[in-house]
Amino acid sequence: MGGQCGHIQRLRGLAILLLSCCALLSLEATSASAARPEPAADDALTWDPEIRAGALRNGLSYIVVPHEHPSSELTLELLVRSGRFHDPEDRPGLSRIVQRCAYETTSTYPAGDVVALLQQRGVEIEDRYLDATMMRMTRYTLRLRQVDEGTIAMCLQFLRHIAGDMTFEDPGVERATSVVGEEERVAAGLKRRINEQVLPRLFPSSRFADRLIGIGTVLARTPDVGEVRAFYERWYVPERMAIVAVGDVEADPLLARIRAIFSDLPAGDSPDDPESGLMSFDDAKALVATDPELEVRSAQIIVVDQVPEACRTQSDLRREILERLALERIRVGLVDAMDSGRAPFQRVSADVAWFPGHHRMMFVQASGLAASWETLQEALIYEVRRAQTQPMSDAAMATLNREVMLGIVRQAQQLRTMDAGELALRCAEAFDSDLVLMDAEQHRRRTMQILADVDESEVRAVLSETMDLSRAAYLVLLPETDERPTLADVSALARRAAAESTASGAVDLAQRPLLEAPLPPGRVVELESHPRAGVVTAWLENGVVVHHRRAAPANSRARIVITLTGGQIEELAETRGLTQHASVLWDAPATRGWGVSEIRQMMLGRDVTMRGRTGEDRIRLELEGSVDDLQSGLELVCLLLTEPVIDDGAFARWQAAEESVLRMRSYQPASVAIRTLWNELLPAFDTRPRPLTVDDVRATPLHAVQSWIELLVSCAPIEVAVVGDIDAAAGVDLVRRTLGGLPHRARVHSDLHDELRFVERRPGPIDELVVIESMSEQAVALVGFPGADETDVRNRRGLDLAAYVFRARLDDAMRDRTSLVGAVQVQNAPATSYPGFGLFVAMATTGPEQAEQVADLMVALLDDLVAEGPTERELQLARLSLTGKLKRSLEDAGFWADALSSSIYHNMPPERHLDAAALIESLGASDVHAILERHAAEDRRIRIVVKPADMGLAKERDVRKRP
Repeated sequence: MGGQCGHIQRLRGLAILLLSCCALLSLEATSASAARPEPAADDALTWDPEIRAGALRNGLSYIVVPHEHPSSELTLELLVRSGRFHDPEDRPGLSRIVQRCAYETTSTYPAGDVVALLQQRGVEIEDRYLDATMMRMTRYTLRLRQVDEGTIAMCLQFLRHIAGDMTFEDPGVERATSVVGEEERVAAGLKRRINEQVLPRLFPSSRFADRLIGIGTVLARTPDVGEVRAFYERWYVPERMAIVAVGDVEADPLLARIRAIFSDLPAGDSPDDPESGLMSFDDAKALVATDPELEVRSAQIIVVDQVPEACRTQSDLRREILERLALERIRVGLVDAMDSGRAPFQRVSADVAWFPGHHRMMFVQASGLAASWETLQEALIYEVRRAQTQPMSDAAMATLNREVMLGIVRQAQQLRTMDAGELALRCAEAFDSDLVLMDAEQHRRRTMQILADVDESEVRAVLSETMDLSRAAYLVLLPETDERPTLADVSALARRAAAESTASGAVDLAQRPLLEAPLPPGRVVELESHPRAGVVTAWLENGVVVHHRRAAPANSRARIVITLTGGQIEELAETRGLTQHASVLWDAPATRGWGVSEIRQMMLGRDVTMRGRTGEDRIRLELEGSVDDLQSGLELVCLLLTEPVIDDGAFARWQAAEESVLRMRSYQPASVAIRTLWNELLPAFDTRPRPLTVDDVRATPLHAVQSWIELLVSCAPIEVAVVGDIDAAAGVDLVRRTLGGLPHRARVHSDLHDELRFVERRPGPIDELVVIESMSEQAVALVGFPGADETDVRNRRGLDLAAYVFRARLDDAMRDRTSLVGAVQVQNAPATSYPGFGLFVAMATTGPEQAEQVADLMVALLDDLVAEGPTERELQLARLSLTGKLKRSLEDAGFWADALSSSIYHNMPPERHLDAAALIESLGASDVHAILERHAAEDRRIRIVVKPADMGLAKERDVRKRP
């Protein structure tokens, strides 16, 4: 229901049920399929009949998923079951260098030409950075924004080239190695330092642990071409590859083209995967890790087993569902312990991850407010034991079943609206996991059959087995300022805590109504129609305004976004930060009649989620769920808007979490660069848009936040959007019967808070060097200028085009200079709350020793763009990309819910979104040039460099304290 608690994230066998190893699907005989016995017919899970999957005679697999979201687009991926795990022992990193070489230089494609060739056809390459080389797999991903025979043929031919015809040359390998080295630097940080302490002891002598930490020795020298070619020839064989196609195309013609292009790949022997070195845990072990930049204490319990990862049969599915029920049971208990104050938890999670060799890691984690690690770990062990031993009532078991069932149904339904690129990624993640993609109805029916047969004691037995405390690893993470316990201390406490009694009554999670009596319904007093956008606007008698838009697909789901106008923009110096502190209410909802724990339990099993977001001039409450359960969510919102209570325990947790986040950000160059930018742009006397500080968090009392939120919810004008599979009459009626019963308030209008929106930007250019105390080996260069306002649509869209062109030029320049940067981002963010504070910025992560050089290069490229403007060719590619993104947005229910929820308040009628593509097409190179000249004058330029102090660098300017 909010950000306080973690969620079960990677239950692969259930989560999407996307993909089986292709040999199973063989429509053309393969040797792999013969080696794997087929399950009994009555037990086997069956594939969605719309999915076309199989394998060519050479062993290369294919999966074609017809998918119309977004329309007229296609994602093509070449998947290779080889990744960092397969790197040679003495040469880690070769897999990533091979992947990068595909975009560097070959005999077929000179350096950089392939990128330009693809971009000219409106193709975006989405896998050129570090996350494309996974532990067990490498991805080559092409997104086609225009689907035509020529573009499809060109993309498939390029993937065919990668699959079997890549050549390697010294310059390309050298460039690839340099870029990978810089990417590794970007990936270094707190997480890696913790992994370096934990993984070798958690998985001793494990190849997997070494590869998870980093690339390592390959960066000491550039590998020779022979080493790279040998890796490629060993692992890039058809049996280890798959072509995945997801998009708005006909399956048969695409399959025919795949067969024609890839059938001539010579079959080769697929080498065995190396031994992972992972072992199931047989005995308990203790681990301790500390770090100077770690700000919170946390405890984890980890259990590793070797179990089948596949989900091909009803028996497999039953095992997966039992494990999901067990994890959900423990997650519910951890959240309740946190909400009720039974345990000193600040954040909790229960999850599962799969590793090479079918090793499954189950783990639970809690970070907390405890004064010592002992109290935190003891409480976590107690809650695990409690979940294992405390029986559940029949009502509680039914609620737990419904919660799991709803999650499964929700995931199946989301497949229909999932972006094609995201769906292709899900296919990639499941490629080697032997999963079956069922249609939603079969998935629902089989799951219901299993849940009907599950006994409460069986769930507890599975939890006791999968989280066996007698063979768990107990991990304690601590700030370096804490006294470090010995491993014997951690082990002894774990034994004592696991032996303590947890006897208590049965868990009762029975649902109860939120409201004692129905709310008095409101009345519609005014209707307005926007036929071009398909939007209907209704004003209720109490001043609330509701926008409705029908959105595909027909899945009986909808999204509601409720905007409370005002908040942060209304704060004064003495009330600074109250609105952000009040966000506790949305993460941990409580009212005068119900506590946090009670509300959370009452919402279990209801197919509706709620979350809140605090913006510069509004609070957004988002509801998403089934049409049948959305009323429950709206009833909860009504309670929070009439009798809100900031829970004191949740408030203390929020303050502690926010304080630790702010301190950790002070070590991160990118975060410091953004804070520096705002501190330089804003006048000293206006604190509203300025980021909070640790002192702000510490100085804010609970009683002031309670008074502030009561004032806001009682009188803030409200704008609501209802978007989804619900007609206008039903959507408006849903809001009328709930929010229509709120007390009367003023109507929202576009001039609201105008007197508070003017903030004087400090004059002059910004040129800052900030040196911070940090263990990071990263630096950040940020350049740009103030951008346009959201309502200035012409200039905003012109800068959108300029941002695309600038990013392309930066990519080309950085590629020519090999390892200057690990990642570049360019963003045009128009101002919505404070006119004149839009931002056009580019940020690059790089090494500290070259940060100034990178910043100078970025400034020079920006100077050239402002002086000359884009070329018509550059602009053509930018238009193609941006109009494609706009088209995808207009097909997305989430976009419309967000846009409509403040359309009156921010003066953005829905028709403006429909006209954006035509506006972009109308802007020529001279128009964009003029817009750049207007916004990017020399006296408005921004240049900020942030780098760590402990790298022994010369300080060209005064070292400033961390902002």
